[in-house]
Amino acid sequence: MKIKLDLTKDGLSMAFNEPEIILLEHLWDVPDTIPVSIVEASSRELTDVVNSNMSPPPGRPSPDRRSSVINAANRFVGLGIWDYRETTGKGGYRKIYRAVMKEYTFWKTVRNLVVEKITVATEQ
Repeated sequence: MKIKLDLTKDGLSMAFNEPEIILLEHLWDVPDTIPVSIVEASSRELTDVVNSNMSPPPGRPSPDRRSSVINAANRFVGLGIWDYRETTGKGGYRKIYRAVMKEYTFWKTVRNLVVEKITVATEQ
């Protein structure tokens, strides 16, 4: 997992921007009794979630954030936070995304990576 942390910020904003946080929280927002991987969403559904939770810039029309959502979702897959399955749809294939870890597991993984890197750096 390769991730940059801005230690001047708090919580998820240390590693992610506002639309990315909305996406993560959407798929992480399940009771602890339900496996997080049960909840799935397409890029269109995720785009609707981001658009409904973010207001457009003053004096401008609401932007279509679909490409940003797809890029963020693919980044989460690359980081190992999300996974996807492909399904056929009108015009070809589409990805259906699901989380593979909850927020506390994400932070535990980040913590372990930071401790590992600090340990290696101090042993030199």
